[in-house]
Amino acid sequence: METRFTNASLFTEDGFVRGTLSVRDGFIVSDCGGEEIDCEGGYLLPGLLDIHIHGAAGVEFCDSDSLGRMAEHLITCGVTGFCPTSVSRPEEELLAGYEAFRAYEEIPHPGLSQTLGVNMEGPFLSEERRGAHKKKYLCEPSMELFLKLFHASGERIAVVSVAPELPGALEFAEAAHDFCAVSAAHSAADYDRAEAFYRSGATLLTHLYNGMAPLCSREPGLMAAAHDKAQYVTLICDGYHVSPPAVRAAFHLFEGRVVLISDGMAALGMPDGDYTLGELAVNVADRRATLRDGTLAGGATDLLRCVQNAVRFGIPLWEAVAAATMNPAKAIGRFEKIGSLEVGKAADLVLLRPDLTLSRVYLAGERVV
Repeated sequence: METRFTNASLFTEDGFVRGTLSVRDGFIVSDCGGEEIDCEGGYLLPGLLDIHIHGAAGVEFCDSDSLGRMAEHLITCGVTGFCPTSVSRPEEELLAGYEAFRAYEEIPHPGLSQTLGVNMEGPFLSEERRGAHKKKYLCEPSMELFLKLFHASGERIAVVSVAPELPGALEFAEAAHDFCAVSAAHSAADYDRAEAFYRSGATLLTHLYNGMAPLCSREPGLMAAAHDKAQYVTLICDGYHVSPPAVRAAFHLFEGRVVLISDGMAALGMPDGDYTLGELAVNVADRRATLRDGTLAGGATDLLRCVQNAVRFGIPLWEAVAAATMNPAKAIGRFEKIGSLEVGKAADLVLLRPDLTLSRVYLAGERVV
């Protein structure tokens, strides 16, 4: 099947370019004939990639039958690929969830957002900066536990988060980075310890500003180490976790290295009300999710809205789109196949109207929304 998308503003690594995109048999090609689809001057993007999302549509990863419901909802938001993200739970629950992930991936799911590997957030996190992770399930980094979960998932862990100050964290980063991306997260580490963690093999920082000490002039800490050493930092742009000026500062300080994430939980795509994150009760009002003590507890804003928010906060459109497509693909080592509109890549596409609202979504060149 051949298709040509015409009259579009195409996302490229050098900016938006008015032009035509050709697709043959599900992949982007240099030129072809076939059906012409008029994009009416809209923005044609690679599919959005959410590499940190705990849940959506009323369900949470590690619950039974959650992945299909998450994938079904996310495709309607322009998210063509996602990393379901676990929270700190008992080992047997994590194993069951990761085994369910493996079973889910063994069956094709056409027309739905595609899984890109598991994001393992917890249990190797700091008690002091644990946020919405339950204290009793936290533990020191363990390659034994990591490998159990890695094999349970079908060897499909994409990211593992670790607090750099924990005993054994440096040795863990050195060993685990051969299997997946290692990210600093939920940490009270000082600069020297965090910098050593990155030198040991870590490449990412999980949700910049959240779950860590603020950047101080005499105690620069984790954020300064990430500025110096991290390849990418993830950022929640729902308007609650990070203020608009801090979003602008992040894109300036980490130019070309920001990855937008939703940090979504079960309430994403659902009405306001009461939900859970792991075993913790969460209340959602106007897409703001909090624990009973007021601690922010994940997001309820989808990734496309995060992109729209970034633009509204003053980030140039190209930078905001790159942070939700190209950068996440690079951060988890998937850029050879997805994340841009280069020839040879999967034709997973999102068409936005000139006002940045969603018009259409395509998987492998086939319209699904």
